[in-house]
Amino acid sequence: MPNEIKLLVVVKTRKTKQGRKFKSYRTLMNLPVVENDNAIEEKWVDVKFGKDVAKKDIDALKGRGYVYVPDDAISAPFRYEITDDTTEEGETVKRYPTVWINKISRYEEAMRKPSQSSFVTEENDTEETEIQ
Repeated sequence: MPNEIKLLVVVKTRKTKQGRKFKSYRTLMNLPVVENDNAIEEKWVDVKFGKDVAKKDIDALKGRGYVYVPDDAISAPFRYEITDDTTEEGETVKRYPTVWINKISRYEEAMRKPSQSSFVTEENDTEETEIQ
């Protein structure tokens, strides 16, 4: 039985220039960066899903969470390198490193750690009113 790999996945809703909305999925990886003499850095990498992943499993991903993937159902880049590619229309586009997931075992929503700025620590002064 394959082992599971745990990934922190962040889901964001984005807009195209034409105004169409779509969801993007990203994860953090420690990778050698080609542009920086292969120094290992923490980088955000796109996450995409294979055709065998059920739409309901992808739709269950919200905000920040942990995706558990069998180690034989994932493909990840070995280095962080942005390359230029040409489309069929002759347009140059940038290709970013991508993690491909072909099966999701389970998903857990990640709870945000509270920060001090989220909590009110002092009450505002109010005027005293005399009630008769």
